[in-house]
Amino acid sequence: MGLSRKAYDPVLYATVILLANVAALGQEGKVNWNQFRGPNGQGAAPADRIPVRFGPATNVSWKTAVPAGHSSPVIWNKHVFLAASDPANGRGLITLAVGREEGGILWRRVVQAETPGRFHPLNNPASSTPAADEKHVYVYFGTYGLLFASAAALGGRGDDKWDAAATWKMTVAEFDRNHDNQIQRGEMTKGFAFIQRPELPKDNPGYGLPVKDMDTLLKIFDRDKNGVITEREWMETMSGFAAISHPTLVAIRPGATRDARRSHVAWEIQRGIPETPSLLYCRGKLYLLRDGGWLTCLEASTGRELFRERIGAPGQYIASPIVADDKVIADDKVIAASVPGVVTVIQVDNELKVLARNNFGEQIFATPAVAENKIYLRTENHLFALGERTMGSEHD
Repeated sequence: MGLSRKAYDPVLYATVILLANVAALGQEGKVNWNQFRGPNGQGAAPADRIPVRFGPATNVSWKTAVPAGHSSPVIWNKHVFLAASDPANGRGLITLAVGREEGGILWRRVVQAETPGRFHPLNNPASSTPAADEKHVYVYFGTYGLLFASAAALGGRGDDKWDAAATWKMTVAEFDRNHDNQIQRGEMTKGFAFIQRPELPKDNPGYGLPVKDMDTLLKIFDRDKNGVITEREWMETMSGFAAISHPTLVAIRPGATRDARRSHVAWEIQRGIPETPSLLYCRGKLYLLRDGGWLTCLEASTGRELFRERIGAPGQYIASPIVADDKVIADDKVIAASVPGVVTVIQVDNELKVLARNNFGEQIFATPAVAENKIYLRTENHLFALGERTMGSEHD
């Protein structure tokens, strides 16, 4: 069965790729969960004493009140980074640095979007997860752009290194030949791009997403159909990206030089595909988590279904499951958080074994992080550090 993509008009479907310098992960970054789903984006971290039962007052090392946001926590050494939005200001966008050991707010950096965005009720202006390396923390806001702050000032306020909202100004400066602060079709010439990493040279592939079909691009951005792109149209369209989910999972063997479907498809399924959460791989198994608490476990090499059952925590799932990997005794645990606020701990096995369901009483949209036998969990109003200990210091 061939894969197909429906044509939708006039919505732009795009993936914004945020790149961070992770070359020094093995140097200064002794403890890191430095991007969405951790090192290499695999959603796995070594842990031999991860707590199974925890909650708002159980096995809490610390608890800190944080503003609203759906971004997942990321960790670099002794710091946890989050993106958030200001509930009192529809345009206020916040980057937070939290001390990993004690939970105190180290610094808070606020920028203002030029226009407030429009969001689905289940979305938030601060949904994208930051990325961190030994020098910077990188944050992307859909209504603002790409921002990065100096990690050299981790104990201070966080020094702003690049105002990413200025990508519009950069575009105008380069392509607006008649200086009217608008972009006309005739000005969308060779080199026109969505700037993603302005600190890079223009000939670097990471600098921006190149644009080939200028006529289609103009139709997408030109909302009032007057033949020009205004700053408002640029900002509104950039904040309105959407994506298509096609319910098919295909395993492809590497090495194809032509159409891989004819020669290199190992297996394909169309059942149990997650609406939002990423797939999780552990010890030869693939885990797929759907709304309603449906968990499917596949044999990764063959696609054979080992089980497909409810985990007993209904509701919607936005956060991706992660695994705490005990490489010594193979006692791995999958951690899955539902939007209603229940975190389920599941034994990695050929059959479903639920170890605990932990109710936090707050909505959860963010994927947890794991470092040094602690789970860092962001709920609607708090950031928790969860470890095998009694209630410690609390920051409200």
